[in-house]
Amino acid sequence: MTAETSSVDDTSMAMPDRPDSQVGDTSARPFALLAIIFLAISAVLGAVAAVSLAEPAVTGNVSFLSYGRLYPAATNLFVNGWLTLGFIAVAMFLVPRVVKRPLASRGLSVIGASLYSVGVIAGSVAVLLGRGDGKVGFEAPWYIDLTMFIGVLLVSRSIGVTVRKRADRSSIPPSALFLTAGIIWLTLALLVALPFGGGPTQGLGGVLQNIFARGAVVGLWLTSAGFGVTYYVVHRITGAPRRSTDRTVLAAFWSVAVAMPFYGATQITHSVLPNWLETLGAMFAIGAILPALILASYVAGLVRSRIDNVSDAVTLKWLSLGTASFVAFIGLTALGTIRSVASVTQLTPWTSGVEFLALGGAFTAWLVAFYRQAGPDFLGRAIPDGISEGHLRLTALGVVGFSVSSMVAGLASGYAWIGAANSADVGVTGVDFSLSSQPTLVTLGVRGASMALFALGALFFAVSVFASRASASPVPTVDDLDDGLDVLSGAPVGFAKLAGSAVGLFAIAAAVVWLIPSTEVNPSEGTILGDTVRVESSEAFAAGKEVYFQEGCAVCHTQQVRPIVTDVDLGAVSLYGDYVNEDTVPLGLMRIGPDLMHVGSGDQTGSVVFLRDYLADPRSERPWSTMPSYGYLSEAELEALATYLAGLK
Repeated sequence: MTAETSSVDDTSMAMPDRPDSQVGDTSARPFALLAIIFLAISAVLGAVAAVSLAEPAVTGNVSFLSYGRLYPAATNLFVNGWLTLGFIAVAMFLVPRVVKRPLASRGLSVIGASLYSVGVIAGSVAVLLGRGDGKVGFEAPWYIDLTMFIGVLLVSRSIGVTVRKRADRSSIPPSALFLTAGIIWLTLALLVALPFGGGPTQGLGGVLQNIFARGAVVGLWLTSAGFGVTYYVVHRITGAPRRSTDRTVLAAFWSVAVAMPFYGATQITHSVLPNWLETLGAMFAIGAILPALILASYVAGLVRSRIDNVSDAVTLKWLSLGTASFVAFIGLTALGTIRSVASVTQLTPWTSGVEFLALGGAFTAWLVAFYRQAGPDFLGRAIPDGISEGHLRLTALGVVGFSVSSMVAGLASGYAWIGAANSADVGVTGVDFSLSSQPTLVTLGVRGASMALFALGALFFAVSVFASRASASPVPTVDDLDDGLDVLSGAPVGFAKLAGSAVGLFAIAAAVVWLIPSTEVNPSEGTILGDTVRVESSEAFAAGKEVYFQEGCAVCHTQQVRPIVTDVDLGAVSLYGDYVNEDTVPLGLMRIGPDLMHVGSGDQTGSVVFLRDYLADPRSERPWSTMPSYGYLSEAELEALATYLAGLK
């Protein structure tokens, strides 16, 4: 007798069926509304950050508006606040309804969501105040990351118990399947992101840890939550009746579970990290096309067969925008793993443009579609069609404009770097960097304007929701979801199989992407560079590195020299042992500014005096620079940061 068929423990613990208890449950509502506030704030901050790349004077000499602080804070509010908290609220609201059981441990789930919300706010404030730790995607101090993990753990437990006690013991409906697995994966991703110290978190092992955790949040949690919401909403708006098992949807679930954990590995082409991991990332990036096409064909087929029954054309447009954006995101991600393409696009704005197709396009559109469809019961108010149409147009324009301009800027940057590397007269550092950055200035301006449109749509949406009159209506009977069956055996997918598979697949991916390669990238002996230059040889050097992380310098600068033509003239190619003695390695993601791996070897940039003056007022030395002014730093902080940079030889 399996855990799923046994009823001894479950029936004794089960709460009595009370259909009306679901109607009156509004525990998810505050978090759904708070997520909208996070959307508005993050979009505005993101727009200011994007505009400041083309026009640094926009933010002036204000510390918390410095791009290195503003960009990660905006990203934190958007990914963790709007998307993650929004989908958590959806899970708290939707899962009990589709499994026809009240939300278990409602108080704990509310405490958990509250802890997570506090963590999002505290983390963003800490980064804006210059208290970030430099780990891309998880810049908040470790104790805030721990708070967020505990919060999600409590919500995950509540959702899991609710599914285990579901009314229909034979199966789990697909939307609950995606959301439950997703929140399990989110919990595990946040656990992996915590700093454990030493071992696989030392040196480049910590980089792999961070890459895997960030990839799991996007590839597993947000993707699975978005799929679950899409499956639910498309059934609701088409009025599709209860159907026999649809193996196609379950194929999408297992393909997401297998392919998407490796999303983070798609970002390491040509890097100092192991080549075999790069190949693995490319392979699974191609495999991720399968769930994207399955979802797109399912939505298109269901809508086409029931087009006359569609009850909400605006919500259908949101679903279509989300699905099209996701297919484009997966396709372009796979394209970017091809070595010849990566030689041009890697470390350029191309990467952020492709990822925004998922974050600002797919996941945002799917979440808004659910907000619209479940508005009166989920939010306590309905979203008018006219408001949602306007929001849709602004969002679509913003996403397409931002993504396309970012990719164009990436191509311009990449080819300019290659041209400079092959030129005898033009270099790729110092003053010569301006020649390679000038082709991107126009596209960066378009990028900022597009983000402003996206922010305007977000504000439009937030104001309309909070200005609308609160209302309430009974929750309709849920009778539109298939039973969840295993796509291979045809057996019911129960909670034990779901939880075991989710944890097992995550553990395998963590071992392959993080733990196993971390033993390869952390040799027992460092290089001469790693043992001498890149060590905290003085108090000033150590203090300067801390300022480097706090100011988010790794957002715009890399510290890695790749073995490709693009990086010719940047100095010696980076090796594993170069980073062996560093707790946190600032490899970086984009080269909005020059690479700094050997910046101290330059004639000017090897001078602490020059660097101190340049950091205080970059455009007085180089009018073309897009770097923010760090004149707000104290003299001691400027001296320390200049000492650190001058010491990178």
